[in-house]
Amino acid sequence: VNLRNVTDWKVIHNRTYYRFLDSYSDEEIKLRLQTYYKFFFVRYPMERLLSCFRDKFERENDDKYYEQTFSKRIVDSFRRSIDPKSDNSVTFEKFVHYISTVGFNEDDHWATYDFICQPCVILYDFIGRFEDMSEEIPYILRQTGMDKAATFPSFHTHNTKSKILEYYATIPKVKIVQLVKLYERDYEMFHYRFPGPLAQYLEGFLN
Repeated sequence: VNLRNVTDWKVIHNRTYYRFLDSYSDEEIKLRLQTYYKFFFVRYPMERLLSCFRDKFERENDDKYYEQTFSKRIVDSFRRSIDPKSDNSVTFEKFVHYISTVGFNEDDHWATYDFICQPCVILYDFIGRFEDMSEEIPYILRQTGMDKAATFPSFHTHNTKSKILEYYATIPKVKIVQLVKLYERDYEMFHYRFPGPLAQYLEGFLN
C-alpha cells in the first residue's frame, strides 16, 4: 500500500496490507531484528485503556470484532462478581472490572507493552511517547532516511486526555489502584507517574 496516498485510517489499520514477523523463518526474523530500524510508541497506561474502551465499545465501528468477541464476556464477568442484575451495556466500569480480573493481557489493545513489544528482549533503536509523537516521528523519518518520501500527518485523539477524570470517576478507587498495579511495569519502564491526571480524583485516598 502506498502510504503517501492513503488518507483513510481504516486502510492503514488493515492487517492484510502488512507482513508480520511470525510469517518469516527463524533466520529471516533474526536478520530483521538485527538490521532493521526498530521502534515503538508508548502511552500513559490509564489514558490508553480509556482510549481503547471508547474506540472499541462506544463509537460506531464497522469492525464488530470487539463487540462480538468481548461484550458478553465483559457483562457476564461483571454480573458474576458485582451485580447479577446488570444490563447488557458495556460501560467503562464493567470494562475495567473485566481487564483487572479475567481479561488482563488478553488483547493487544490493552495488553502491557512489556507483553506485546518485549523491550527487554528486543534491542529497539527508539522508544517514543504518544504524547510527543508529532515531534518524535519526524526524527524517526530522518533516522530511517524516509523524510524525503513521507511526512507525518496531522491526527486527533478524540480528546481522551480531557475525559480521564470523567470516566475514571465512575470506577471505585480501590479498583483503580488494582488496575495500576497490573500496569506497574509500563509505568516503571517508561517513566510514567501515578496518579498523574487522576490525582484530583484520588486525592486523600493514597495517603
